[in-house]
Order: sequence, then C-alpha cells, then structure tokens
Amino acid sequence: MARTPYDATRARRLLEGWAAQAADKAPDKAAITLTHALAYLKAKKLGTNLATFYKYKLHEVLAEGVARQAAGAGAHAATVERDAYANQMRELRDRIVQLEAGNRRLLGVIAIMTFNARRLSVSDAELNRDMPVPDRTASRSGSGRGRSRS
Repeated sequence: MARTPYDATRARRLLEGWAAQAADKAPDKAAITLTHALAYLKAKKLGTNLATFYKYKLHEVLAEGVARQAAGAGAHAATVERDAYANQMRELRDRIVQLEAGNRRLLGVIAIMTFNARRLSVSDAELNRDMPVPDRTASRSGSGRGRSRS
C-alpha cells in the first residue's frame, strides 16, 4: 500500500489561520511556538514530523506570525492599560453603589427620628434648633466620669 502524500497546502492554510488568531493576542496569552504549532496540527488530524515541518517551510509561517505578534505588542500594552482603567471604574461604581445604600439607610433613620419626634409633639422649631455648644470652662478632671471606684 502506497503512502499518502503529505498535504502541505492544508497544513500551511491551517497554520496561517492559527498564527493570525494568535498574533492578535498577547504573547503570554497565545505563544506562537513550534511545539504549539505541532500540537495544533496534530489536533487537526494532520500529524507533522519536525523534518516535514522544515521541508515544506512551514516554520516561515510561524516566523511571520511571531513578527506580527511582536509588532502588535504596543497594542497589547494599551489593552492592559485599558483593562486596568476598566477595573478601576468597576471598583468606583461598586463604591458608589455602597455609598448610595448607606445614604438610603441614613435617610431611613432620619425619617424614623422625625416621625417619632412628631409623634411626641416636638415642634419644627425645636427640631431645627442648633445643638448647644459644650461648656468647656470647667475642668472635668477628677469628676469621676468614666471610672468606677470600688
């Protein structure tokens, strides 16, 4: 039985598509290496020997993909910076949600206090009066506050 010839055109087409997809990603996310390329071809049911890979100059496809990926390295840095800003915005939005919930709780407490004051017939003038300033003319030392003597 004769051996079927290696389908180099299919291998080249598959590798070009794979390298083009990997070139759009950061090098640490999708590395374009010989090992990854051989594994990809094997997954596509096109097992390739290392000698066959070089015989049909498929390594040139990888070199082009690596060059495209390296040229887009600045775009990857911009993506990382954009992701950092997106994370910061997400954290700030979460903080805003927390603060708004705290404000709603505080308004609820104020509403309860106002209701109770009106229920106890406290006038509006009395509710809106300023708090008295504490009298600090007399010293509190030795007055026994905060301590219990036994």
